[in-house]
Amino acid sequence: MKKFEQDKASTINFLDTRLTEIKSSILGDVYAKLTDMIQVNERLSIAQDQRIDGLETKITSKLEPLVIDIERKLSVFSEKVEKMEEKKLLARDIQKHSFEEMFHSLNSSVMFEMNQRFTRADEKLTELDKHREDTIENLNKTITDLVKPLAQDVRESSLRIGKQIEQLKNESQVRGQEMTNFLSRAADSLKKIEIKLLSDCSKASRLTLTTLSSGQYYFSTVETDWYKAKAFCDRFGMQLASIETEEERKTLFASAPIKNNYYWLSGSDIGHIPGHFYWSTGHRVDDTWWSSGQPNDFGESKETCIELHTNGGRLIDYKCNDDDYFICEVSPDCKYFNNLVQQ
Repeated sequence: MKKFEQDKASTINFLDTRLTEIKSSILGDVYAKLTDMIQVNERLSIAQDQRIDGLETKITSKLEPLVIDIERKLSVFSEKVEKMEEKKLLARDIQKHSFEEMFHSLNSSVMFEMNQRFTRADEKLTELDKHREDTIENLNKTITDLVKPLAQDVRESSLRIGKQIEQLKNESQVRGQEMTNFLSRAADSLKKIEIKLLSDCSKASRLTLTTLSSGQYYFSTVETDWYKAKAFCDRFGMQLASIETEEERKTLFASAPIKNNYYWLSGSDIGHIPGHFYWSTGHRVDDTWWSSGQPNDFGESKETCIELHTNGGRLIDYKCNDDDYFICEVSPDCKYFNNLVQQ
C-alpha cells in the first residue's frame, strides 16, 4: 500500500511538473512575441523621428539659398536707390512697388515650397502610422495563432490529467480494498502458523532437550527404524536432524550420550537417484563427511538412509528399516516462540 501511495504521489508530481512546464513554455513564447513587437514599435518611432529630422534638414537647405538670394537682391536694389537720389519720389514709389512685389513673390514661393514639403511629410507620417498599425495587428494575429493551439493543448492536457487523477483515485480505492483483504488473509495465515508453531514447540518442550551452540536436540534412548524415528520427531513438532555445517557435525557426535553407536539423521536418497543423498532441508550431503568406503549400501529398489557414527562423527548409509537410535532437531523458530510464552 505504501509503494502504491508513493507511485501515486510520483505520478501526480510528474503531471503537475508537466503542466507547469507547458505553462512556462506558453508564457515564454508570448513574452518573446511581445518583446519583438515592442522592438518593432521602437524601430518605427526611431525611423519616424529620423524622417522628420531629414525633412527639416531638406527644408532648411532649400530656404538658405532663397534667403541668400533675397539678401543679394536687396543689396542690389539699395545700390540702385542710392544712385537715384535725385528722383526720390519716383525712387520711393519704385522702391515700395518693387519691394512689395518682390516680397509677395518670395512669400508665395516659400509658402508653396513649405506647403509641399509639409504635405509630403504628413503623407509619410500617415503612411508610417498605417504601417505601424498593420504591423501591430499582424503581431497580435501571430500571437493569437500561436497561443490558441497551446491553450487548446493545455485544456486537453488538463482534462486528460483530471481523468488520470480520477482513475488513480478509483484504482487506489480498489487496490486499497484488495490490500486490506490480502493483509487480513495474511494475518489469518500468520496466526495459524503462530498457533501451529506454539503447539509444536510446546510439544517438544515436554521432552528432555539438549541445547547446543547449533540449536536444541532430542537424543533418543530407544532404537527404532528410520521411518518411525521420523514420525516420532514429527509428532513432537520436530524433525530428524540435518547437518548443515562442520561445527554442527562435530558438536552432535561429541554430545551424543550413547558412544560407539549409530543415530538416524534426516538424510536419505529416497525420491532421488540411488546414491544421491539429500537432507530433509533439500541440501546435498557433503561428500567429505562420509566414513571411509561410504556410501556403499544403495542400489536399485533400495531406500538408503544416513546414520551418524558417534565414534569419530562420520556418516554411513544403511537400510532404512533397521533399528537404531535417532536425533530430533527443534525448529529454530521455537526459540522465538518460547520467549513469547515465557513473557
